[in-house]
Amino acid sequence: MATDTKRPFDCAVWVEGDWHYDENLEKALENEPPFVPALGQKLPGKNQPCICGSGKKFKKCCLAKIEKKGP
Repeated sequence: MATDTKRPFDCAVWVEGDWHYDENLEKALENEPPFVPALGQKLPGKNQPCICGSGKKFKKCCLAKIEKKGP
């Protein structure tokens, strides 16, 4: 049982697998706030693989979501 309420969990497990398009998930993500890169984070070039792991080029995937945020 967690006693420190400032920490939501003590550990996390990341499970990787093949990426598959999920229309329902994509619709849910449309309502998410835009991605904001961390200060000093270097983003990939437009023709490099996207940072989300979809396998698409960055310009065809998350670039528009990041640019939508703006300054």
